[in-house]
This record gives sequence, structure tokens and C-alpha cells, in this order.
Amino acid sequence: MVTLYIVGDAQDEIEGPIKSSQVFGGIYQVIRKGKVLQKGDFWWWFFEKVWIRCVFIRRPIMNIYAKIKK
Repeated sequence: MVTLYIVGDAQDEIEGPIKSSQVFGGIYQVIRKGKVLQKGDFWWWFFEKVWIRCVFIRRPIMNIYAKIKK
């Protein structure tokens, strides 16, 4: 049996383990800020490969981003 760990793009904690039998679907395309993102797009790659590895520093990164956007 495969066990999985999940983390959303705004989460700073990893959830799991989740049994593969608890998974009902997968994400193949999203709409973010009005644009469709899918495999092969730069932002899809960024969130899949880079952002997923920044889980423990996301909160400070998001705080800095929020201050810059003000």
C-alpha cells in the first residue's frame, strides 16, 4: 500500500500519511489569477518542483510578499 503526504500551496505544514485508498482524484489543471495552468507551464513546474520543497519557509516568504504587495 502506498502512503502519501499532502501540502496545499498556502500551507506551511505537511499532512499525512494518507493512504492511497483515501485519494479520490488528481489535479491536472488549475485556474490561478484568471490563467489556466497545466503541466508544461512554468508556474506549474514552479509549484510542483520548487514551492513544494519550501514548506518550512513559506510563512516568512508569504509575509515578505504581503509587505511588498502593500
